[in-house]
Amino acid sequence: MMSTYILDTNIYLQNPFFKSLSEEKLDKLKLFGISFTFRDSDVVVSCCNNDIFNKCLAVLKPLSKIFTNSYHRKRRELTRSSGMYTQADLNELYEIQEGKCFFTGESLAGGKRGYSIDHIKPIREYGSSWPGNLALVNLATNNEKRHLSKTQYMHVLKKRNGDAWLKKQRAIRKEIDIKRKSVDRRRKKEVKSLFKHLEKELQEEYPGHKIVYELNQEHPTILFDDIEVNLPVGMLRKSKCFTIKYIAQILIAISNKSLIKEDDKYYRKGMRISTYLNKIEDDLERNEFDCYFGHDVLYDEGYVVISVHFAYDIWFPINFAKTWIKSDCIEYFHEIARAFFR
Repeated sequence: MMSTYILDTNIYLQNPFFKSLSEEKLDKLKLFGISFTFRDSDVVVSCCNNDIFNKCLAVLKPLSKIFTNSYHRKRRELTRSSGMYTQADLNELYEIQEGKCFFTGESLAGGKRGYSIDHIKPIREYGSSWPGNLALVNLATNNEKRHLSKTQYMHVLKKRNGDAWLKKQRAIRKEIDIKRKSVDRRRKKEVKSLFKHLEKELQEEYPGHKIVYELNQEHPTILFDDIEVNLPVGMLRKSKCFTIKYIAQILIAISNKSLIKEDDKYYRKGMRISTYLNKIEDDLERNEFDCYFGHDVLYDEGYVVISVHFAYDIWFPINFAKTWIKSDCIEYFHEIARAFFR
């Protein structure tokens, strides 16, 4: 009887143990009856010997749990939750809520230092981290609400406390929501103002280039001439997103075309850019940051999108990308990754 264990592909790709398994090593594992098969978004680990499979499982399960938690936490931070807030915003929310839990109306245990921050629309449903989506609550309340929406959790509290209580709390929350929106608008205005200030400094530092630094669908976006860089939405919560040094090192990397060396070792007659990118994929992933590179060729739109570690997207004009086919641009992409992760 064949025993199987399903492992998420992303865990497989990011785990150094699995990444080190060459085809030769995988073939040796097959001698013991262990096989790794890719299926859709999973890797299926199979074995016909129960004793060997159980030993294999003892190693895989802890790794699976650790890397699943790590992967999803990073993925959530980088891609799901947009926006940012400051301690000043939280202090203002504390005053607006009069030191009481947003959902239950009870006093916040521990005062200004004892509350928990709840995302009213959960992060897993792409709720933001702008002040407009934040509420200060007691830790026990936050643990109970978990991934429930505001409406779902109020239904839970209604069953516990009755209609009269709910009606009273609804009126209080409505007033809080109105005041919270003003905090949200002010934070967004300040962020846009900071971006404009950075954009002006960059234009002065790099005269003769078209430079735009703005929020594009919640992504911090850098436009340098005809190349566009979309940073992950979670970057707003990292201070380096607001520093000239960080943005400048990205501009230097994407403009350093001298790293693209003429070399036809990957070239085949009639090769398309998508085929070329498929060929260099393994070489791209041999980098000091152990990060994944992906690509998408948008022929209709005229762009090639290089994705770095699931979150950083660089949009290159397809005419520029076609020059890579007879070149070795591995170091060029690695330098861009260094700029992101330094």
